[in-house]
Amino acid sequence: MATTDQATRAAAFLIQALELDLDPESIGPDLAVVSADGDVTTYATELEASFGSAAFLIYVYQYVDPAFGGVGRSRYASAIDTLQTAAARNTPGPRLLANGESDAEGFLLATTPATYRLMTGEVESVPQPGAGPRIGEPAAETRRDSAQALLNHLRAANTAASQWLDAIQDGGVGPASGDVGSDTIDFNEDETELALFLLDDRSIQSMLKAVNVLITAAREAAGRETN
Repeated sequence: MATTDQATRAAAFLIQALELDLDPESIGPDLAVVSADGDVTTYATELEASFGSAAFLIYVYQYVDPAFGGVGRSRYASAIDTLQTAAARNTPGPRLLANGESDAEGFLLATTPATYRLMTGEVESVPQPGAGPRIGEPAAETRRDSAQALLNHLRAANTAASQWLDAIQDGGVGPASGDVGSDTIDFNEDETELALFLLDDRSIQSMLKAVNVLITAAREAAGRETN
């Protein structure tokens, strides 16, 4: 857990950006350090909102003099451009909610695309029940194509998960049993993005619902065959 003065400053920025009635000293220790890369430290936290649990990332950039090898200020400016471009192009990844600077540090607050839309009131195009193919061959074709796409993506995801687990085991991150706690991993930038995505259950709710429907239907079919 983060207990440093920097975590308290990160908490203060979070509180100011979200206009919360909280004490930085009380929530600073609860910020989890997910990455510490040179002049940049990334903290993560979850807060309850009117629409449910919301995950946030707070990036803190230390402004060390470039003459002494500091790149925090340039990385801060570059990160803002990257996040703004991602939002404009609607690509996956964190969405920038707020940024701020002091003489010694730069701060960015980001969240998932789903939470960003809920907080900013951005309209999301969501298919309505009955809006898709209704009957006949179009619906059947959609089911076939979607099922094949799900199968391919789930196989690829399982392979990627196995490779990731092997990589962190080879790196000595976790115990040999493979039971690796998230607090033992110093995330890189891509892992931080993935973790933020997974912290927001809205990110994969359609996939989880589809998997649950498929498993339930398959078990019921198997039960009928055995009776």
